[in-house]
Amino acid sequence: MLKQIKRAVRKPGKAFRYLRIAARQRIGRKKGVLVYIGADPQGEFNIVYPGYKSCYCFEANPERYEILKRKFSRFENVKIFNYAVSDYDGEIEFNISSNDNGDSSSIGNFNKEWLKTQEPDEIRMNRRIKIPCINLL
Repeated sequence: MLKQIKRAVRKPGKAFRYLRIAARQRIGRKKGVLVYIGADPQGEFNIVYPGYKSCYCFEANPERYEILKRKFSRFENVKIFNYAVSDYDGEIEFNISSNDNGDSSSIGNFNKEWLKTQEPDEIRMNRRIKIPCINLL
């Protein structure tokens, strides 16, 4: 919570925009179905899910999935799945990045040439795991 407050103080315009969106989602008429791929436990999904009758959230990272599952267990309209979304059903390699709470983790083969362009303190791929994947088609 303290982290979010510090961010809001640094960027008050963005904080007010999020508050306006969050209020509209909670008060306004509910939309149909939300399919959300790659949810950060502290990210935008927390703001948008109240505006929908049903939510299907897919999170590939097992640790983040567990946090989301606990956080949303009491909401009947929110279903959390521990799958990567891919163009086939089965298993896939999943790269977990050094900014694990960010948006850099990815499926499939990671381009190692990209790593050469990064500074030492920037994003790195820390580990690679096999996880289940699902084709939503």
